[in-house]
Amino acid sequence: MSGINNSWKDPKERWRTNDRHYCQICNAWMSSDRNSILVHENGKKHKAKLEESITAKRAIKEKANVERSRLEEQFRAIENAAAKAHVGD
Repeated sequence: MSGINNSWKDPKERWRTNDRHYCQICNAWMSSDRNSILVHENGKKHKAKLEESITAKRAIKEKANVERSRLEEQFRAIENAAAKAHVGD
């Protein structure tokens, strides 16, 4: 029996997929079948973490917009001061 490849114990085993699905929001691994993914995505913990993630992203975006507006206002003030100084020369 030295010519037989015994690397697989069960011939059906080699056709099973070992792929796993990773949820970045929950930092969790699960089976890659659609039913497992749907059960996870419809779960309370996933929905809560998703809402938390969306809220955090909105806060970051709002903070960036406020900072951009503040900088634009400062640039306008600098340009106006420069224009007045240029007219005065």
